[in-house]
Amino acid sequence: MLLDADEKIELDTVLGEDTFELFETIEDSFGVDLGDYHAFLGMTVRELAAEVNKRADYPDREKCLSAVSFYRLRSAFGTLFDIPRTAIHPATSVSKLLPWRSRGSRWQILQENLGLTLPRLVLPRLLLYVSLLGPAILLISLRVFWGFPLNATLIIEGSILLIMVVSSILCKRSG
Repeated sequence: MLLDADEKIELDTVLGEDTFELFETIEDSFGVDLGDYHAFLGMTVRELAAEVNKRADYPDREKCLSAVSFYRLRSAFGTLFDIPRTAIHPATSVSKLLPWRSRGSRWQILQENLGLTLPRLVLPRLLLYVSLLGPAILLISLRVFWGFPLNATLIIEGSILLIMVVSSILCKRSG
C-alpha cells in the first residue's frame, strides 16, 4: 500500500533501528543534520521533505544546474579556445571541441579556468588493445593464413612500425 504524501505516519514513540537508519540515510543523502530524530516521528512525508529541504544548502532553485554547467563550459570554450558559441551544443562531442594532439593540455587549462576537478582523460581500453594487438595479429595472420615468410623478429618490428603509422594517422586526423 502506498502512502499519500500528506497521510500521517502512525506515531511510534520508540525510535527503532530501522527508523534510526532511515534518518541517518536521509542526513547522508541530503547533507543535513536533523538533530533529535524523535521530533520527526509522526510527521507526514511531505512535512519531513519540507524540513529536509529547509535545512539543505542547495543552490538557487530558479536555475537548472545542467543549464548553468553547460553555459559555463560553453563560455570557457569560447574564451579559452576561440570556439564560437554556435558550434557548441549539449550534444557536441568533446573530440570535436578538443583536438587529439592538444586534448590533454586544453583539458588541464579548462579545469584550471573553471576551478573544477574534471575527470581524467583516458584512452578507451578497446582502442588501446586494438592498437597494441592489432598489428601483431595482422602480421601473424599473414604468416599463418597466407604463408608469408615472417619470423618473430619481423612480426615484432612490423608491429611496432604499424603502431607508429596508426598513431601518426590518428594524430593527423584529430589535429
